[in-house]
Amino acid sequence: MKRFLSAFLMLALFACQKEKPKEETAPEVPPNAVCKVASIQEHPAVDGKSVLRTFTYDAANRVIKMDIKNGSNPLVTKNISYNGDGKIEKITYNNGDYEMFTYTNGVVSGWETFNAAGLALKKSALIYENGRMVRENIYQYNTATAAHELKNYLVYEWEGAGNIANVKRFSTADGIVGTDTYSYNTDKLNKQQTITPQLELLFLNWSNDITAFIYSKNLLKSVTSKKRNLVYEMNGAGWVTSIKTDKKDKLFDFTYGCSN
Repeated sequence: MKRFLSAFLMLALFACQKEKPKEETAPEVPPNAVCKVASIQEHPAVDGKSVLRTFTYDAANRVIKMDIKNGSNPLVTKNISYNGDGKIEKITYNNGDYEMFTYTNGVVSGWETFNAAGLALKKSALIYENGRMVRENIYQYNTATAAHELKNYLVYEWEGAGNIANVKRFSTADGIVGTDTYSYNTDKLNKQQTITPQLELLFLNWSNDITAFIYSKNLLKSVTSKKRNLVYEMNGAGWVTSIKTDKKDKLFDFTYGCSN
């Protein structure tokens, strides 16, 4: 919208006289630093409070615990154990529920969720083509038939550069129920793809957006289906410290423990 020149000059003069607020800058980190995620704060808030995930590591730099809080209120604690190959074998929740993971040729092929009594309530099976995950089948336990039945599945479509282009969500009852479409900053490599060994498994049940963010070669630029363009802040080593929308709405804040 056009403005009168005089009014514009007055506003500009007033703005120049005001002290500019200090811009927040990401902490300085050497370019070759090795970084581990210390925490992820998720926005927008839940019940008026942001959700904070904090990670604990062992001497081998493996995640052994994830605490999830809503503000100051603890929500979930996950304890992670590993098999002899160094892969996540079991995730135990503080209420006694747990997840067991299976692998084929060293690649995760599925997992089951059990309640504290040992009943398998849910399971997922992952299907790969040319080393890329192309489908996840999600089964629910039917108490009437005492069997697991396919309820939902996700289809992952990849583009040539090594990024997830679309995630299509299906219900066995209703067919396709939605599609998430992604675009990328092809000039920016995604360091989060190797965020830390096995950490990506903790995100598979989180959201399609996180899956695309973790598994794709380049940095995620936009989620077209949600009309959301993403803006990143990074530290000196190129690790993402904050994700916002182009409307300045915060989505995630990351903190790291980095060493040379």
